Amino acid sequence: MKKKSCNEGDPYLYKWYLELGMSMKKLTILLYLLSCSIESVAQDFCSLPEPK
Repeated sequence: MKKKSCNEGDPYLYKWYLELGMSMKKLTILLYLLSCSIESVAQDFCSLPEPK
């Protein structure tokens, strides 16, 4: 009979943590790009000449 160790579930936990970290990293990059594009659109909109 095999002796159960405390580390038996760790690979699953590590994989889940790694996947969570990668998705958070992608989300952060996506939010950063989105905020940069919104900022540039806002600057372009504010710099447009007003109609007379």
